[in-house]
Amino acid sequence: MRGNRCRRTRQRLVEVHDAYLDDAEHQKTGAKIVAAAQGGVQGVFVYDLEIPD
Repeated sequence: MRGNRCRRTRQRLVEVHDAYLDDAEHQKTGAKIVAAAQGGVQGVFVYDLEIPD
């Protein structure tokens, strides 16, 4: 049971990730962050932070 839940959660994370990568507003914001960071993309650290409801 737990394995199935983990696979479903992982699949959902992939779907959400793919959706925001294609989002035009996300791309514009990301470009601004990279332009402002020292070292460009090398100066950016990205992570997901889960916040409980």
